Amino acid sequence: MGINKKLALFIFLGLLIRLLLAPLTYHGDSIDYLNWGKNLHEFGLRDFYFRDTPDAGPPNYPPAFYYLLAANQNLYELTKGSLWFLNTKIGLFPSNFYLWFESDQGNIYFNKLPAIFADLAVGYFIFLFAKDLKGKKAVFKALAFYLFAPPIWYLSSLWGQTESLFALPLLASFYALHKKKYIFAPLLFTLSFLLKPIAVFVAPLFLFWWLACARIKDFIQGIMLTLFIFYIIHIPFSPVATLQWIVDLYRHGIREVLGYLNANAFNLWSFFFGFKPVSDSNLILGIPGNLLGLFLYFGLVIYILFSLSKRVKTVSYLFAASLISFSGFLFLTRVHERYLFLALLFLAPLTFVKKVGKLYWFLSATFMINL
Repeated sequence: MGINKKLALFIFLGLLIRLLLAPLTYHGDSIDYLNWGKNLHEFGLRDFYFRDTPDAGPPNYPPAFYYLLAANQNLYELTKGSLWFLNTKIGLFPSNFYLWFESDQGNIYFNKLPAIFADLAVGYFIFLFAKDLKGKKAVFKALAFYLFAPPIWYLSSLWGQTESLFALPLLASFYALHKKKYIFAPLLFTLSFLLKPIAVFVAPLFLFWWLACARIKDFIQGIMLTLFIFYIIHIPFSPVATLQWIVDLYRHGIREVLGYLNANAFNLWSFFFGFKPVSDSNLILGIPGNLLGLFLYFGLVIYILFSLSKRVKTVSYLFAASLISFSGFLFLTRVHERYLFLALLFLAPLTFVKKVGKLYWFLSATFMINL
C-alpha cells in the first residue's frame, strides 16, 4: 500500500473511532459551549464578554475560540434547517434522527466536530514532522501513537474538550520554525493562544528558537503582522476595543476561574495536598503557592534553554517542548488534568527515538487514569 493510501486509511480510522464514540457522553464544559454558541448565534459577537449567557459561565476564552464557536453554531443551524427540509419532503427520511439532531444532545455532538477534525489535522503535522526527521519508516508509528492513544480520542470525542483546537496552530507554528518560515510562525503561535492560552506553557522555548534563527527582517515583519491580526480579532467584541480594553480583558476575564493549587491534575500539588480546594495564594514554605509554582517552572525552563544553547536540531526542540509542557503541568497552579496533553503532543513525532515510545505510553496511561 502506498504512503498516501496508508495515510488516508489511518486518518479515516481515527475519524471513524471518534465519530462513533462522540454521542456516548460529554464533559460538563460542553454545556457552556452549547449555550455560548446559541447566544452567539442569536446576538452576535458584539458585547459578548459583557452579557450574561443563560445556563453558562462567564466567557473566559480568548476571542478566536468564540469566532469558531459562532461559526460552528451557524453551520449547525444551517444543517438543521436542511435536515428539516428533507424531513418534510422525503417520506422515508428518519424523523427520529432529526429530533435527536435538533436536541441539545445533537447540538453538543455537532460542537465536538471541530475538535475531532483538528485531531486529524494535528495527526497530519505529526506525520510531516516524523517524515522529515526520520523518513517513511517512522511516520505511521508516530501517527498511530497520536491518533489512537486513548486520552487523545477520549478528550475530543467523548469529553468534547478543545485541546486539539489550540494544538493545531501551536504544532503548526513549531513546524513553521522547522521549515524556516519565520514570518508566519509567530502568527500561528498567537492564533493558538487566541484559541486557548495554554500555548504560554511553551512560549519561552518558541521565542528562544524563533529569536535564535529569524533574521531581523523576518522578525520585524512577523511582529508587525502578528500584532495587526491580534488587534483586529478583538474589534468585533467591543465598540471601543482600545489597547486598554484588551489588556483588561486578559487581566480580569480570560483566566482560570478556580483559584486553587490544582484543578484535578495529577501533579506536584495533588501529591502533597490531594484534590481538595486549596487556594493557590496560601503560603507554602513562606511563599504563595502560585509564585512557588512559577519559580519551579521557570527554573526548569531556564535550565532546558541553557542546555539547548548549543543544540539546534528540531528533535532537541521538540523534546524540550515536551519537557517544558510537562514541567508546566507538574509545577504551575490552577492546572487541569487535560493540560498533560501538550507533553504528548510534542513527544508523538519523536516516538522513533529509542525509549521515547515507552515514555509516550507511560505518560498516556498516567494521563488516562487522571482523566
